[in-house]
Amino acid sequence: MGLTLSVIFEAQLRCCICLDVFTSPVSTPCGHNFCQACLQGYWDRCDFYRCPLCKAIFDEKPKLSINYSFSEITELFKESRQAISGKDQKFVEKVQEKQKAEETRAEGFINELEKEITELQRRNIELEQLWYTEDLIHFLQRLPMLYTSPCAQDWTEANVHADVGVGTVRCVTSGLKRAFRETENFSSTAVDVTLDPSTANPWLILSVDGKQVWDGDTQLHLPDYPKRFDSSVCVLAKESFTTGRHYWEVEVGEKIAWDIGVVRESINRKGIISANPEDGYWTMCLRHSNMYSCCGTCCFSLPLNRRPRKLGVYLDYEEGQISFYNVDAQSHMYTHHHTFTERLYPFFSPYTNDDGPNTAPLVIPPVRTAAQ
Repeated sequence: MGLTLSVIFEAQLRCCICLDVFTSPVSTPCGHNFCQACLQGYWDRCDFYRCPLCKAIFDEKPKLSINYSFSEITELFKESRQAISGKDQKFVEKVQEKQKAEETRAEGFINELEKEITELQRRNIELEQLWYTEDLIHFLQRLPMLYTSPCAQDWTEANVHADVGVGTVRCVTSGLKRAFRETENFSSTAVDVTLDPSTANPWLILSVDGKQVWDGDTQLHLPDYPKRFDSSVCVLAKESFTTGRHYWEVEVGEKIAWDIGVVRESINRKGIISANPEDGYWTMCLRHSNMYSCCGTCCFSLPLNRRPRKLGVYLDYEEGQISFYNVDAQSHMYTHHHTFTERLYPFFSPYTNDDGPNTAPLVIPPVRTAAQ
């Protein structure tokens, strides 16, 4: 209950434009709160003044003033979150170390069990063959030897911690099998993804070959197609999927903010979007250089040991999963699970250039074959 209240409280302190805790919060006449800079930037890109959340239209630009009481609350929340994060870091590391050690023990336990099972199966086959090929006396003479496996062990004395148990063993096994299966599929499911300029927000610049995208800091005069993003700096790929397994990579380099993932065809592309699975967005995002997050039933932080500079995205339509990988570290970061019912598109957002620090593009590298 306490965790649920904490999540709800934090959600009330987040700006729906930048998805971060409010900075210099201001209120519109309709009662909704936004970061002062976010709201001003939104209005600068619109032909008239309206609320980004409820779409209420104002006859003239509202006079905005910072809500200092609300601002103090958000600052206190930021300070408390930083203090809690610092205290919890050593505890998290200890838990991770213990978990890694127990997983190693579990893997060894599984390997020994598999050896034992293999040997028993071999002996069972030999028994069946003897039943049909040898006389009864010979069989009885060899019976004790057949039931004494050379690698048999007394598992009654095996010391396995209670917190590992069957569930952890199954989790480790299924996780290893899934990772192995997905890794095997990468080379055979790699797809050549190209950006679709007809979906690109007018503030975005696409390379001629459709393999790079960045914020150009200037709004282009482009036809307002129904499938074009008009407010959020996003773009989709030309390729789409309704079945099968598909894998592609995106170079993010040293960018300090981005959004990458998969979306369904029927998403809303006009106005401020809400990038969550309920609205057809299955993404991973970065903010402020080191804040990684994903959105499931709610948005949550994603702690990573290594900064990803190249992301791998793996879609299994029938299995209903979208996985993200750190390509250089060869590690799994997060997997969305959902039952897909319509066409899906690769999704990209280089985010705004942040007045300089985030000008680098998102890059779609050449497809890697099995030989590579």
